[in-house]
Amino acid sequence: MGESFQIHVENGYQAITLAIHDLPGIESRAPLPLSFHRGACVTDVWGDYLYGAHGEWGTVHTRNYFEPTCIRLAEDGVKDVYVTSFIEYVTIKPLPKMRLFGEGGAGGISEDDLRMLVEIAHRYGLRLHLMYNAYSVKQDYYMSWLWRAYKSETWIRTLLDEYKAVIVAEARKAEACGVDYFMLNWQHGAVTYHGNEALWAESWRGIINSVKQVYSGKLQYNLPMWGDIDDIVTDAVPLSTFDGIDSFLYSQWNPNFHSYSDSLSTVYQAFVAMLSRLQSFADLVLQPLYLEVAFQSTDGYLVDGWHDVAIGLVGNTQPNFFEQARLYEGLLQAISNSDVIDGIVSYKYHWDDPFGPDLAMEALARMDLSASVRNKPAEAILKRWFGGTPSPTSSPDEEDLAKMNRPWCRSCSYEVPYQGSGMNSSCAFVVDDFQSPALRSALGGVYDYDSNEKHHPNSSSTSSCLIARAEDKVGNGYLAATYSHNAWLKIRLTNFGEFDASQYEGIQLTLWADHHTVVDIELGTISAGGEWRAHGLGGLPLRETPKTFRIPFSDLGLQSDGSTNTLIEDLQRLVAIGIFPGKGQGTIYVDDICFY
Repeated sequence: MGESFQIHVENGYQAITLAIHDLPGIESRAPLPLSFHRGACVTDVWGDYLYGAHGEWGTVHTRNYFEPTCIRLAEDGVKDVYVTSFIEYVTIKPLPKMRLFGEGGAGGISEDDLRMLVEIAHRYGLRLHLMYNAYSVKQDYYMSWLWRAYKSETWIRTLLDEYKAVIVAEARKAEACGVDYFMLNWQHGAVTYHGNEALWAESWRGIINSVKQVYSGKLQYNLPMWGDIDDIVTDAVPLSTFDGIDSFLYSQWNPNFHSYSDSLSTVYQAFVAMLSRLQSFADLVLQPLYLEVAFQSTDGYLVDGWHDVAIGLVGNTQPNFFEQARLYEGLLQAISNSDVIDGIVSYKYHWDDPFGPDLAMEALARMDLSASVRNKPAEAILKRWFGGTPSPTSSPDEEDLAKMNRPWCRSCSYEVPYQGSGMNSSCAFVVDDFQSPALRSALGGVYDYDSNEKHHPNSSSTSSCLIARAEDKVGNGYLAATYSHNAWLKIRLTNFGEFDASQYEGIQLTLWADHHTVVDIELGTISAGGEWRAHGLGGLPLRETPKTFRIPFSDLGLQSDGSTNTLIEDLQRLVAIGIFPGKGQGTIYVDDICFY
């Protein structure tokens, strides 16, 4: 544009990506509406080996790969991160037998690791989706048999009984760990069931009902093949089979067209045709329909299609980053002109910045040829459509550091039975039950909000928050805070002077939201030396129904580095009560704040 500019980047790969503002012939209509589902599925992982939690991976690498990946995804505008666990076909013939791969963490995600993943994702405002692939040791022979061959009624019934036993146990784990979305059905190793549609429908009704008995979050159903969609549209598998499913994910890993031209107009028209095929399904199900996409960055991908990019198998294949970028741009332009798709999930987002294999471990894949968009022009395309934000370059202040350093709710054991609005019999001092027509707490003060740009006026962050009193149908009052932000924001009760809370053991409050999310709780105090201090607990999971949390002051005082807590010392000078919602937009509801 004739002007020089400077921008902070983490490495050379990112610099190449960020320097590409527009590809020839592309006129983006970005960004997409805020309601659009912005998802990314990280590269398939084998339990603790690739998450960086411990084990072999941890002995080779010096940092956790999942957290920096979440930071990067959040900067790209991603709101939903998908992780994959693994189910094993122990046997396929004569009858199938399934189990969680590795039986304890070598392939399937262990409960401890899953809790860690949820906590990290929530820390950066991301919802975590747990999905599954199924593998067999005899994969080379049996995988094509699974999705091509006819199976007997006994085989199908046995398969889904085996799957039900595994997935209900996994759903219990997901509930305990606070997983936001739980995926039913599996992708790799998917099965055709032609001739057994009625049995398929009957079995899935039972599976869905059993999962809902142990899991209260959102349920997704994976559609790994076009035949799954066609069976629902033609009523071979009735739509009522999926009562209780909140959204569908169609795993369209490859574009359904073959072309020697990768021009934007060719790509765009092909995706317009694909979306038209999905229109009848979208009109029928009414629930959100998301599209999972994985376009490899191999030269000639639209001619040769998907192929293994493992070291030693690629031959002379070269990358073509621009073809991959045009595929994403053409798809997103087609989606923006349609009401069929409610969101996309970019599949195989890699863990680290370099394109090549990780040479410290067994070489797995050529990332420069893979479907990962990381550090490729396609990532810049997604970031523009998703409305991503630059990495913060300013130094964190006290508020930033307090939020980053707070401990996390690992067991969510703070939840107590909800007794209804105004039920404060277990409380010694009611701060606010919101029954007064005006927002007026027993401490005095005001309800307002604080945010990143108030501390960093020159930052690119934006925020808004409308705080008001609301009532339910029977007149019970509560606080409703409708917010939007892309860095951090705190809903707070402040300016009530210094309150002596040292005679109480903890704080109790009731919280819920207009969608599944996670919040942090913070108490602000003034130290004996006159310094402001923040004492918080992160990771409290909220649903659409009220939950009451009872949190000891001693837990709010814990420091992430293990240092002695200071809240108990400062309780005589309590000056603020705050709630941090995750990035994005929504409404947080608050009722019955009290000390016990």
